[in-house]
Amino acid sequence: MESNLETGSVAEFLERFNRFFDSVIEAINIHYDENARWPNVNIAIQCQDQNAGGEWVNLVLKLSEVTQFQVSEGKTSYRVLSDGLVLRKYEAGWGVGIDEEQGNASDAANFLKHPFCFFASSVAWEVSALPA
Repeated sequence: MESNLETGSVAEFLERFNRFFDSVIEAINIHYDENARWPNVNIAIQCQDQNAGGEWVNLVLKLSEVTQFQVSEGKTSYRVLSDGLVLRKYEAGWGVGIDEEQGNASDAANFLKHPFCFFASSVAWEVSALPA
């Protein structure tokens, strides 16, 4: 079942999935629709779900109307989220990133200076069991 992320539920969401520490990005899919101005992005992550007794699950973050994004890897890989995931609500939308410093960015412009970031109008998520 898909759920929308709301400003007041971010802390609870991150806590449920252990702030995504040591989670693994499985895929990033960018969907361009000829009728939409901005693409949608799905980020598939394997993570631990405290609501499932700490079991590993698949979670898909569904970012709508992504106006800016950057995934730039150099000597560092972002596949394993060693430092967890950052979700920050700004006046114009949601920032999604993986750098703790990003979470302290006072505005979206500074948030988007980091090498792994997405800026979207909304964020939804859906959990499913790992295949047996």
